[in-house]
Amino acid sequence: MKQFLMIIVVISLVFLSGCTFSEICDAECKKNSDCVSSTPLLTGICNDANGCFAKCSYEISLDKLKDEAKEIPYDDLFRNNEKYVNKPVVYTGEIIQLIGTQDERSLRININKKDNEYRDIWTDTIYVDYIGDTRFLEDDIVKFYGLVDGIITYKAVMGNTIEIPALTVYDMELVTKAGDR
Repeated sequence: MKQFLMIIVVISLVFLSGCTFSEICDAECKKNSDCVSSTPLLTGICNDANGCFAKCSYEISLDKLKDEAKEIPYDDLFRNNEKYVNKPVVYTGEIIQLIGTQDERSLRININKKDNEYRDIWTDTIYVDYIGDTRFLEDDIVKFYGLVDGIITYKAVMGNTIEIPALTVYDMELVTKAGDR
């Protein structure tokens, strides 16, 4: 009953103030240096001083996300992942696995290139939930922009547990087709 009353109070405040939920959330996040914004209609995570998390929507363009995106070294992204949750990132990498359906595109992408005499070798795998319509193939080289989600844990075919950094990607562009390398 208390939760119901709290929801009614919040909704009333929203309508009385003329603010949208995203404006209220954005105002809260501006007070909090640990909070990072995301692209329109997508979700960000606010972390308050007590370690509580709240999901927020923001009105920030994809262009701004791209402008703020940085390439975080893989070791740092993996070891200190909590520092980067919901931070904008950019990477170039090789798609090593397509996962999911036509509507839900998830991929595993290796993001560090090591030159080899015969063919470039890509290492350091991340998991990507791709929000977009473009289809890609395994072995395509892509450049992508997104937000860090955290660490994902899954079981491999052989039964071992694997942990890798996870991202939500909002823009992905083809750099080199699989067959052209």
